[in-house]
Amino acid sequence: MSDTGGGHRASAQALQAGFEELFGDKYEVRHVLDIWTHYTPWPCNQAPKGYSFLIVPLRVLRQRIRNGLQKAIQFATVVTDLTHCHNTWYYHRVDRCFVATEASKRQALQMGLQEEQIRLYGLPIRPAFSRKYPKKEVLRQQLGMDPDKPVVLLVGGGEGMGPVEATVDALSKIVDCDFQTVVVCGRNRKLQGKLNKRAYPPNMIPHIMGFVNNMPEYMFASDIIITKAGPGTISEALICGLPMILNGYIPCQEEANVPYVLENGVGVFERKPALVAATVKSWFTDKASERQAMAARCKALGHPAALFNIVRELAQMVVP
Repeated sequence: MSDTGGGHRASAQALQAGFEELFGDKYEVRHVLDIWTHYTPWPCNQAPKGYSFLIVPLRVLRQRIRNGLQKAIQFATVVTDLTHCHNTWYYHRVDRCFVATEASKRQALQMGLQEEQIRLYGLPIRPAFSRKYPKKEVLRQQLGMDPDKPVVLLVGGGEGMGPVEATVDALSKIVDCDFQTVVVCGRNRKLQGKLNKRAYPPNMIPHIMGFVNNMPEYMFASDIIITKAGPGTISEALICGLPMILNGYIPCQEEANVPYVLENGVGVFERKPALVAATVKSWFTDKASERQAMAARCKALGHPAALFNIVRELAQMVVP
């Protein structure tokens, strides 16, 4: 597994957890950070320091090595984007290419992969999201919340980034609507401390959290999530039946996730905190039925079994 960013890392860690849950210690999962330095013998492990004079590319030798490896090693790709992504994800000689959506499958076919190489299972999400949880009211009580008041979950990622404080300000101005707000500040202790010190109106019960290890419980206990358009969080929200208010995205990398959410009727996109708050109020009052319909569409679109389907097929690919 390669460590190439939060979303990619989360999917890789989910796969590792899936292997451990299904097969115990039967399979070894390695985190590949520098394949030449850590996984080849001398002098190859010194190549990065002096390859300019040490390595001469020989086409014939390279082809022989490639052909030999193809016989012994199965090669699979797990695409960690929801829709259109970089073409380099789709290598035409891959044994299996696991994709999350029909859009991703279409792109794989356009890039030359054959139908038999592709598997559409969904994005691999942590095993905790595939478990059964109590009803929202029970979960809320277990988490120290009011079991009867609806919950909006505001997520700032592991580092507590984005317009979290401005969104809390906007939510605190909502009137004629009783609700609870769970704010996940991640590792941003400064933000967490600042939000804990401020005063809130009586109709808004705040729950200001730092980094949490039980995010599935908070998501299953909530009614709305406010987040940026990361593919992992979107996939988790779908499994939880959690309508989304997307308030941002990483250009190019996450941009295509926004129309995916909008076109499937499982959320909206609003950058301005005031409009985010207005949407929250309407979903908890006059448009509650619209929110409930979105929640049903989320569950229909989610893939809670994706992780274990991928892991089982990867295990079947291993040469004894």
